[in-house]
Amino acid sequence: MQLPRGFHLLRVDARPSKEEIAQVGRQWVARPLAVHEQAEVLARQFAEALQSELRAGKPMQEALDDLTQSSVKAGSAALAAAPAGAVQASEIEAAALESRARPELTISPSFTRIGIQNPIPGAPSAKQLAFTLKEVGDVYPESIPTKTGFAIMQLKDKEPAQREDFEKEKHDFMAEVTERAKAEAVTAFVARLRKARETEITVNQRYLEEKASTEDDS
Repeated sequence: MQLPRGFHLLRVDARPSKEEIAQVGRQWVARPLAVHEQAEVLARQFAEALQSELRAGKPMQEALDDLTQSSVKAGSAALAAAPAGAVQASEIEAAALESRARPELTISPSFTRIGIQNPIPGAPSAKQLAFTLKEVGDVYPESIPTKTGFAIMQLKDKEPAQREDFEKEKHDFMAEVTERAKAEAVTAFVARLRKARETEITVNQRYLEEKASTEDDS
């Protein structure tokens, strides 16, 4: 089969009977859902194990490598033992360790409370959570959900803001402060209107007449 980016080879493994079609269809619908749920469970377990290693004082890269190796070995052994898989465990392990989706250590650029820089892309609350960490080496006590899984956050460095930092990111600071002030002003304005009119209800009779006319026509 030719596709825009190349070719695919198709193989028919089985032809279900009419009686089996419904069951096969249910399995194809349920399988991706089950895989997604199990993947989320395993990812959360991996994140919790990584947190434990970090709290015990193990360097993050070392802890990450050790946990990745043990997880890959456990998964490859299960796949190699499956009835349908004559794939060698070494091949599975090599593919998993080279995967772009494997867990990885990322050190974010420095950031401030106000500004566009987010230490964990896909986790909007990460910046606020980062400022709850007090000492270098502290680990945030919970795994942080992201668009692709979970993240573990550890404080690597902490420096007081300098005047030069403000000058460098002044435009970002001012933009965020302005947007926040606008939102607060609108909220306060709506609150004042509600309070001023909370005992008054104004009915526009024209709309009632139009509604009654429409109902009569129908």
